[in-house]
Amino acid sequence: MVSNFKMNKEYDVCVVGADLSGSVIAERFANELSKAVLVIDKQNHKGGNCYDYIEEETNILVNK
Repeated sequence: MVSNFKMNKEYDVCVVGADLSGSVIAERFANELSKAVLVIDKQNHKGGNCYDYIEEETNILVNK
């Protein structure tokens, strides 16, 4: 899943892994240091193994 990726844009920082630590450090680089950050992860969601999703059978929000 590619989201907001621009091939011709220059990035100051590349964070590999959007788990909790990667997400926090990417946010800090972007908001505190005004850096352009590219985050790469193999999952289709942010936060590593800590995320929410809607269960299809019950339509209930589940935290995993």
